[in-house]
Amino acid sequence: MMSKDDQTGAVTIPTEVSQDETFYMTRRDYALMINGIDRLGHH
Repeated sequence: MMSKDDQTGAVTIPTEVSQDETFYMTRRDYALMINGIDRLGHH
């Protein structure tokens, strides 16, 4: 995310999204990913 405006709830992202379009943002957390892989390996 390039910037955000807490007062209006607006964010600036480096792609094209229409004003009323819904989009989802995800975050990669390396430790959670590794722990999840370890758990899958034990099942």
